[in-house]
Amino acid sequence: MTLITLNFSPEMEDLVMQGRKSMTTRMTRKGEPGDVFLVRDRLYRLLTVMHTHSLEMLRHCYRDEGFESFQAFKDALLVIYPDADYSPVMIHTFAYVTDICPDFNQGRRSCVSSACLASEVCDYGD
Repeated sequence: MTLITLNFSPEMEDLVMQGRKSMTTRMTRKGEPGDVFLVRDRLYRLLTVMHTHSLEMLRHCYRDEGFESFQAFKDALLVIYPDADYSPVMIHTFAYVTDICPDFNQGRRSCVSSACLASEVCDYGD
C-alpha cells in the first residue's frame, strides 16, 4: 500500500466528502488497489482500478462519479479531457478509511500508531 496523490476539483472534493462520489475516471492509472490517498482531512483507499475502451461503458457509473445523469458526467469529462480519445479510460473506485489527525505525516510522535487506521502510511515519528 502506498500513499498516492489523487487530485479532485473543489466540487468533486465536496462530493467525495459527502459520500456521493466513490469513483473517479482518469485517462491514466493513478494507483493500485489498496493504495490510499487524502481528500482534505480524510484517508481513502482504492478498491479497484479497471480500464474500459468505451466511454459508453460508463453509462451505468455516473452516480458513483457523483453526477445526476450520464450526460452531465460525459459533459464534465469532455471539459476536463477535451483532447482525449477515451480509449482506454481508467476507472478507480474508492472508499473512506478514516479521518486523519492534524499531525498526519508531521513526525511529531503524537500518534498512537496501534490505534490509528492511518498509521500504515503516516510518518508519525517512529
